[in-house]
Amino acid sequence: MSRSILLILIAVLLIVASCGKKDDQAAMEITASAGEVDPAVAEADSALQAYLGSQEGVWAFEQLDSVYKPFIKKYPNSTALLRDYQDLYRRFERRDDAITLFETRFQRDSKSPMNAYLYGRIIEDNIKGRELFKTATELDPNYYWGWHGLGVNCLMEDPVDTAIAIEALKNAIRADNSQSVPFDMLGDIYQARGNNETALKYYDLLSQTSPEEFRALGPKIDLLHKMNQMDEAGAEIQAFLDKNPNSYYGVEAMVEHLEEQDKYAEALPYLHKMTTLASNPTNAYYELMIVHTKLDQPDSAIAVLNKAIEAGFDDFRPVLHDPNLSGMREHPDFGDVRSDIIKRMEMIEDMRKEMLAEDREERKTEAMKEKLDEPAPDFTLVDLYGNTVTLSELKGKPVILDFWATWCGPCRMTMPLMQEFYNSHKDDIHYFAVNVWERDTTEVRPFLAKYGYEFNNLFGSAENAQDFGVTGIPTLFLVDEESIIRYKHIGYRQDADEVLSWQLDDVLTD
Repeated sequence: MSRSILLILIAVLLIVASCGKKDDQAAMEITASAGEVDPAVAEADSALQAYLGSQEGVWAFEQLDSVYKPFIKKYPNSTALLRDYQDLYRRFERRDDAITLFETRFQRDSKSPMNAYLYGRIIEDNIKGRELFKTATELDPNYYWGWHGLGVNCLMEDPVDTAIAIEALKNAIRADNSQSVPFDMLGDIYQARGNNETALKYYDLLSQTSPEEFRALGPKIDLLHKMNQMDEAGAEIQAFLDKNPNSYYGVEAMVEHLEEQDKYAEALPYLHKMTTLASNPTNAYYELMIVHTKLDQPDSAIAVLNKAIEAGFDDFRPVLHDPNLSGMREHPDFGDVRSDIIKRMEMIEDMRKEMLAEDREERKTEAMKEKLDEPAPDFTLVDLYGNTVTLSELKGKPVILDFWATWCGPCRMTMPLMQEFYNSHKDDIHYFAVNVWERDTTEVRPFLAKYGYEFNNLFGSAENAQDFGVTGIPTLFLVDEESIIRYKHIGYRQDADEVLSWQLDDVLTD
């Protein structure tokens, strides 16, 4: 489970009373130690990376399965390795095969706590999974993964069973105090309860499980910022950097910490260091441009931009639209840079169109076969400007609905193509990006402004996504004037604007 999903799940804990000093004392009695990578996982991952590096094209499940199997035979008792193996099945959407495999393992040896845990982890039945995790802990009270599974499972209950979750996670720590997840989850639980002091203690223990990785310190820093304990947060980051001076994420955290306090001049040396530490420094260069602009140093920002372009930077839309760079764009020297950027953008687009021309007729034929005839679920949502929009009341034009989120990489890749499509067809359609599954909706407006996207946005919900059968984003729907879904696109494709144009022509002439 990702950290963001967990935080959403346990937000409901705010209604639960804090345990105060009792919680604090419980945290004081628990210790943490630095963890080590399971040698089985390390060896298998090394072999997998070597295999992937030696192959070209798209890999089949059977190919990667053959890499894992020798290590599973060599390390039959490595739960961590078998968890990775289960994830391989998931990535290739072969969960049913995995369920059969691990159910068989459990039936052959139902006295194995590992078999009980792994079977509970792969099935989709939360109740049955919980019973299997309990079985694992009963078979071996010192089996870390049994308690881990039970704790995670309880946080996915509706309602959330925090009492059992807390005890299970503490038992997991007693079994193995080098694993990071239980400390992270307990910190999240107590933070959601409003008991920040206890949360900080668990986050501090979390940082001890991976003292050389900034990600383990991140939750503590985030909470200190929320508590407005800026000096303490800065001291924690600096103490980490004193021990790990070349940690990119540690340096990045210091930049964010200083920028949050508008200490842009102090952030500059850290930003310069980020450009030397990053394997791809373009993001660091971009942030450096912003800081120079905020410091009223547009000439320095332009110099950084030119250096970034030399390093391969090609994310040009925000350079032309981001409000944070308006001061740089107003500088007289930016005119030549703008002309160069536009030429580069046109060249990239020409290359894309040239590539798409190779099989255009075949793609068009296939695109026309995708026509649907499904009623679109109605909704009433709020747009960027505070207006309510009801789907069934949008008359006279087809409607485009593009479900997305700011954190979604494929969505980010698709949106420039959708802007091109919108520019060509905005008089013929109602176009709405529908923001769903967003961690923080206040990020939506700045994101759209940064990239200069001109189409309107609706603030949707998980329920809206579910009503439309959206299981992954981006998912785009072309709805005709009678509120009938005619075409649907899932995921990123480099010809999305072209395909959608063909399908829109079909709907308009139908």
